[in-house]
Amino acid sequence: MIDLLNKLSKEYYLQLGDYKFSPITKLTTGMSLEYCKLVKEQKCLKKPFLFCLPEKKAAALWASISILTNYYLEDYVNIGDEGIAFQEGEKVMIYGCVAQIVRIQNGKYFLKFKGNAVFQLNDKLKNQLSRANQSRALNLHSRYTQKRKEAKKNRNPISKILYPKDEVFINQRNLKSKILIVAGRGQVKKFHHYLDTVEIYGEKLQKVFPEGENLIITPDLKRFKIDENSDSAISEARFVEILEKALNKESFYKAKIEINELVDMYRIHNQITQEFDQLFSDLKENYIEIIPQLKILDDNYPGPTENLHDHIRAVVLNDVSQLIDYPNTVKYFLKKSIPVIVFSDRHVINTQDIGFYKSLFQETEDLFQLNWNKKKLSTIKELGSEVLEDVDLYEYDDGTSYYIDPTSGNEIPWTEDVFIDQQLWDQAMRYEDQVINIESYKGCTLDTLAPRLVKQVRVLEEFEVLQKSFYRNFFPALYALKNSQSSNESVRKLINAFRCDFEMVVDHLPTDVSQDFLKAIAEADKFSVNSKDLKSEVDVFSIGIPTDLGENFTIPLGFEEINLPNEQSERIVFTGYPYDEFRSNHLINSVNKYFIPEIKLKCWPNEASLTYNYLRRRIEAGYFNDILPEGIDLNEDLRIESEDDIESEINHFLSCSNKTAFVDQSEDDIAQIHQFKYKGFLTSQESSTTWKVKCDVLNFENGDFMFLSRGSTILCLSEDLHGKMKVYKKNADLFLPGDVVFRYIKDRTAYLEISKKDPEVGKSYKELDIWKNALNDLYSKQGHSTKYLESFLIQHRDEHKLKGNPVHTNLERWLFDEEIISPDEDNLRLILSAAEVSKIEERLAVLDKAYKIATAHRISLSTRIKKEISKELSRKAEMNGDFKINVDGESIEVETRIIASVDRNGIQVDYHNTRKILC
Repeated sequence: MIDLLNKLSKEYYLQLGDYKFSPITKLTTGMSLEYCKLVKEQKCLKKPFLFCLPEKKAAALWASISILTNYYLEDYVNIGDEGIAFQEGEKVMIYGCVAQIVRIQNGKYFLKFKGNAVFQLNDKLKNQLSRANQSRALNLHSRYTQKRKEAKKNRNPISKILYPKDEVFINQRNLKSKILIVAGRGQVKKFHHYLDTVEIYGEKLQKVFPEGENLIITPDLKRFKIDENSDSAISEARFVEILEKALNKESFYKAKIEINELVDMYRIHNQITQEFDQLFSDLKENYIEIIPQLKILDDNYPGPTENLHDHIRAVVLNDVSQLIDYPNTVKYFLKKSIPVIVFSDRHVINTQDIGFYKSLFQETEDLFQLNWNKKKLSTIKELGSEVLEDVDLYEYDDGTSYYIDPTSGNEIPWTEDVFIDQQLWDQAMRYEDQVINIESYKGCTLDTLAPRLVKQVRVLEEFEVLQKSFYRNFFPALYALKNSQSSNESVRKLINAFRCDFEMVVDHLPTDVSQDFLKAIAEADKFSVNSKDLKSEVDVFSIGIPTDLGENFTIPLGFEEINLPNEQSERIVFTGYPYDEFRSNHLINSVNKYFIPEIKLKCWPNEASLTYNYLRRRIEAGYFNDILPEGIDLNEDLRIESEDDIESEINHFLSCSNKTAFVDQSEDDIAQIHQFKYKGFLTSQESSTTWKVKCDVLNFENGDFMFLSRGSTILCLSEDLHGKMKVYKKNADLFLPGDVVFRYIKDRTAYLEISKKDPEVGKSYKELDIWKNALNDLYSKQGHSTKYLESFLIQHRDEHKLKGNPVHTNLERWLFDEEIISPDEDNLRLILSAAEVSKIEERLAVLDKAYKIATAHRISLSTRIKKEISKELSRKAEMNGDFKINVDGESIEVETRIIASVDRNGIQVDYHNTRKILC
């Protein structure tokens, strides 16, 4: 790798003047630039280049900046001494001042400043000219003189980067190259933070590599318009056609004004503008819960028009899923000879992540790929320690230190960070140093019996109380014993609590199951001393366990303090496979996220096998073979070219002293046990009627959770498309860890209470009860069966030649969804007719007016609630705890939770238990 680095360093700029990138970034950038050149010169296949690092740590941003630096130089050289060609009368910028070219004579430029001062421009300064906004006012000549002197004295950072030793001054306004960075959802703000905080030569990176000008940062590729000839293009015209059709559909009539405004705006501009995008976003947010069909519009929405400029030199994807989500967009870039560079990492945490790379390579057949594995990193490790060795430090008057760069002779401020990308380098070196050792000790009966219980209890669906008691009592008790030196009174109480629930159903259980449980309870009762050697260990992982009995304790038992792994941990000892690993991921995060250098686990034999397989599958999932473009000469000894290469490397740092050949427990078994916490919520506790909906599960950092039905939204604080934190409604499938959820009661009763302040609104809500009461009466007469009600209403519709769509899925929403204001007019007429309500047309007119008033009130109320929450957040130093807001004189309690993870498993839950914070 060092030979390759030396070769690339001679050909490209791989640092920012006197400010250095780490060897891993220099090599990655150098290979990326070589790939870019090969693509441009048609010397390699046009396919993306994927780099997999231990952890990305803004690697995409650092590579983009370094690549852009090289293209800046190319821009500067191409402009040459003559600079850009201008015409007489054109306004120009020079050293930040506006002047006008009044005459061009024999290639000489004559400039005029404010006050009619005219002078001939020195030919050497032609390359300092750039185009100005023609409406700008001219500056005084004296200001130009001052700015030119300042420029000579203080060269801008890009001049120092490209020409550290020379007095060259580069006009950055003429540097037109652009890099498109796709940060990924929730990552834009992080990149903005680096640009706003990292400085070189006294300037923030944002000034040297302007975001929105030379760096274009976006969360995904959706906004980029593809050539109309591409079969993947999402046609704007097609989208507007759908909008126009929506105007004529009854289901959209509640939002006709807004939709009509969008259509008119498109006709004026003939493209989707940023203003159009904002209006469409507001439409979705305000109406999605009232008009579910808006999802059809959203699915076909192409986003604002974004034309690809010739100046885009490369596309850098920080989100590998973009290759799958926008394959034709990626192909289009490559077709235009715009290289696509992709960054991924080894964050293989969950079961669904394990097959990601294999699936990626199947769906995206053509990729260049390089895996930054341990072997490659070991060859450049020494380069990190060589930097700044034996460098003399000097002190400024303010007490800060600096050193003299041996190459340029410039004074460089001293910091603890040797590299600009120090965090990336540190994580890579932690990964390179990592050793994982699983020590296997003599087991006991529980080592083989406990996994069997897990398999047995997961299928006892008719014994819900037993399942829940197992999850809340016996399961944590078994883990406490397994991972501790001895038992204690808290564990014995958990065992007894489970024993009581078990004895209530023991006679109804299969004999083999009841015998296994009796044996396990007896073994747990008499557990005295663990065979694992735990006494002499330090840096032991310990976690707090809350219980329903008020007997909260830590595992291992007897530890007074919680000790959780993090990015600073140098060593961690797990006393067994951790409790709650399925949700908290403390073990796998230690391995594949924090890259803790020394990890030790103490296990019983069966447990050792489970742990080893659990880790091995996730570690292996981060490996793949290297496939490089021809022309990038990487030593074959360092390439991953076979499964044997992968196995050999993993065996070198992951070991297990003694494990059983057969493991009678799978990750699926443990995952299923954690589903037991949902017992009791899958059916209604509040109503005799049940409406089950498919839900995703939002898991919160404090252990609570929420069922959120597919397609529904909830208010949250999250990063928007521009990298700013904003309070807005979000779908479950868009939530990310760290998002803050706000939950407040917004059912019919709550709206009625708030509406009392406005008699007209209150009257409208009561009038809307007409259709709801009529439908409930029909539902009752049909034996509380939506199937029977569906048949009855369809028959009534056909007999009376009415319209409407009373299928049972719609009926369930109308009956049970508290957020539904009313069905559309056709369905209202059908319901009122079937219920034999008199003066139907008059009633419909009343309902239509009431609907409009109630809808306007809800939208207005929702907007005010968001504003009040935003105000409250601006006053809070930390985002934790519930709070109250005041709207129209009514106090509304807002529950606040931070998302830890999202289970997108489509679990069937009774609607009455959705959108609630549960535990």
